[in-house]
Amino acid sequence: LYHVNGYSGGAKKISVVVENEGSAPLTAHLERFAVPPPSTAYVAQGQAAVRAFLAADNAADKSVPAGGAALLLVNSLDDVAVAPDELLHALIDVTFTAPARVRVVMLDATSDTLASYAGLAALPRDVHDRGTFGGADRRLTMSGCAWPTGAQRVRIGADTALLPDPRGGDELTGSSERLRGHYGSLVSIELPLAASARALLLVPRAGAYAGDARVTVAGSASVVVDAPAIGALTSNTTGALLGVLPTDSTGVVELIPAGGSNLPVDLLVLPLP
Repeated sequence: LYHVNGYSGGAKKISVVVENEGSAPLTAHLERFAVPPPSTAYVAQGQAAVRAFLAADNAADKSVPAGGAALLLVNSLDDVAVAPDELLHALIDVTFTAPARVRVVMLDATSDTLASYAGLAALPRDVHDRGTFGGADRRLTMSGCAWPTGAQRVRIGADTALLPDPRGGDELTGSSERLRGHYGSLVSIELPLAASARALLLVPRAGAYAGDARVTVAGSASVVVDAPAIGALTSNTTGALLGVLPTDSTGVVELIPAGGSNLPVDLLVLPLP
């Protein structure tokens, strides 16, 4: 989040560099990624990133030679110039075939990243969470959602027994860290067969929220749904309708807590008569 550091100079760029320190080539498999243009509308920017990521179909493989070779993980990210006070929010899903060192760097927008990144100083800590967190993709199954008493709720982005804060560490300082708000983590919620139709609602619990969800009903194509369609949810008495699952159907809801918004949010599954 470039804007939080208070820099008032010229445009910068933020890039991801992958280094292979092993003795054999490795492959970086990009499952999908999203790099929307930067913006000063922070809540809308977070929603745009989640929307683009959930809808993305841009898988690619990159080979990193052995012996300390480096490459840019996402070239389109390296091409983005970010002005002071703008928010750049990228989401990248990648797996590696061997251990790799991944560096997130910020440079002047006109710099040659691969020629310049090695001598950069570490960015000082501020109040935001920073680190590498394992187990950030979660899967849940909700059952028993049937009329009249089967309403269920999942709170997303809070440190709960069901979805605890991801724990990890800050490699630059060696400190233990936790990811409050679960920003960027993926929650997949499976809804098995039920004797009732079910409405899916997203309700804010801590202030303004604008995000997206990907909803899949068995036998139908997945749909990415804005939550809400316009502006932001601001009241915990108002929700965004993600969809309705018909009777005797199964479904999956995929959610990523959106950057720039307030967490937690509640996913409500409400059986219909």
